[in-house]
Amino acid sequence: MQTPELVIGKSAIYFDRDKVPHAIRVMVTKHIDGDEYVVSDFDNPSVFYKTGGWHFTIEKEKDQPDETAHAVYLRAYEDAIGA
Repeated sequence: MQTPELVIGKSAIYFDRDKVPHAIRVMVTKHIDGDEYVVSDFDNPSVFYKTGGWHFTIEKEKDQPDETAHAVYLRAYEDAIGA
């Protein structure tokens, strides 16, 4: 199980084969509850997936972007759900 305060705003590799047939890079956008998260496609913030923490793994610190645009991913998600 991922720890929300340590993973929100981090880039990760996402590999839920039921939703995406290959591994993609994502931004961990929001913690919903328990082990449920929203992750957004790193290259397209308006594409997001609700998933369990076991479907993604945080990239190594050296592979994290120098500046994350977490607010961009969160805003795209909130706009999509009408929050």
